[in-house]
Parts: sequence; C-alpha cells; structure tokens
Amino acid sequence: MRKTGAIYTMHIPIRQVAAVSIGLLSLLATTAASSQAFDLKEKDHPEQSLHGNIINEALASTISAGSLKLVIQSCDQAEDADMLFNKASFKRSLAYIEREQKKVLNAAFEADSNPSARYRTLKHFGIMLRAVQDFYSNSNYVENEVAKRTNKLGVNRFDPYTIELVEWSKIPTLMQSEQPLSAAEIKKANSSEGQEKIGQATYYKVARELALRETARQWDVLATLLKNRYQGKSLTIITALKQASVPDKEPEELE
Repeated sequence: MRKTGAIYTMHIPIRQVAAVSIGLLSLLATTAASSQAFDLKEKDHPEQSLHGNIINEALASTISAGSLKLVIQSCDQAEDADMLFNKASFKRSLAYIEREQKKVLNAAFEADSNPSARYRTLKHFGIMLRAVQDFYSNSNYVENEVAKRTNKLGVNRFDPYTIELVEWSKIPTLMQSEQPLSAAEIKKANSSEGQEKIGQATYYKVARELALRETARQWDVLATLLKNRYQGKSLTIITALKQASVPDKEPEELE
C-alpha cells in the first residue's frame, strides 16, 4: 500500500463514539453471506485471501516475510471479522479497532527482546488491519465521497482514486452529517458486488485501493504511536517487528 499525506492516528475515544450513541460493544451480525466484507479469494491471486493480497502489496517491502506471514494469517483468522461495519455493528466496529490497537501497543513493550511479545504484537496488528480494510468495503464512505465530488465537479469529472483516506477521529461527526456515514446498502467485497462504474473505475476497485493505502498508513501510525509511548526504545521495537524472527505457534502453545 502506498503512503498518503499526514499520519492520522487511530485513537477513537470510546467516549466520543458513545456520544453519537448506538450503544457499546459486542459485535452483532446479520447473516454470514451479507457480511462477508472483502472476499477471501481474488481472481488475480487466488493463492491467498484478498486481505492477504492487500497486506502483501502494502507491507512486503517494509517487513520480513515471517512477520508478513503472521500479519496476514492473523488478519484472515480474526474472530468475528465477518461482522464488522454492518448496520447492527457499525459503532461497535470502531471500538473493536481501538481495542486491537491497544493490544498491539501493550504487547509491543517487550517485542524487541521477547519473541512471544513480538508474535502478539503482529497478531493483533493483523486483526486490526482486517477491520480498517473492511471499513471501506462495508461502509458507504466511498459512495458519500463520490457523491460529494459529483455534486461539486459533475458526473465522472474527477479521479476516484484521489479520494482521501478517512479521518478516523471525524467518524462520529460524519455519522451525523447530511449524508450520514453508515453501513453500505451494497457491499464492495468483490468485483461483482461493487461493479457499478465511477468513470473508468468501479466502487470495488476504489474500496480496494483505499484499503491498500490504509494498510500502509496503519504501519506508519503504529511506528508513530510506539515512538510516542516508548520513546528511545521504540526504534529497537520497530526494527524487531520488521526483521526479527517470530514463533510459528501462538505463544501459549510454545514449550
């Protein structure tokens, strides 16, 4: 994934989310079929999930093959991930992201010297990536941004690939706007669902591109948060997450 502009942190205070209130967290789903988010397979690279392909494109040049494998595996195996950003779980999904980010930062304290801590850090980072990617496929963010540009510039008179990444701290405000941010009526999980055209692109392709850029941004966000919390030690933590070996098994299973 490519990097864009300034870094926006993923801190979404639960108090702020609650103020726009639909009630606090525990993910609820509609049906598995309607909440699949990005498909698990992609025609161009069927050997791994679409989430995995996105992570690979975004981070393969940044972190080692072992770290990348663990992040992708954790993203694909995230529990309750198919329930993210549906009508019944939209606000809960924001808190899900915040919880996973906190787990990442807490586990990272010993990630420079402890392989188990390194495993947990990368695991929860992968789980968090699943949620931030699915925001773009399951929400109406893309549709709203297209509508804004169409109203201002005219039909197909803009490049949909220049749509900015969401500012996570502004989501509660966007949920109360004239065109409220919410779960999408039509998902953009695959090329069939998101086939409606926006110029030469489709809603699916734009959602995928945003998920790609978001994945790259989240690594930069993580590095910034680690520097803020652990200061001088952060450089060795970041280097270890990028390059050091990680266990093949969940830490609890290690002998």
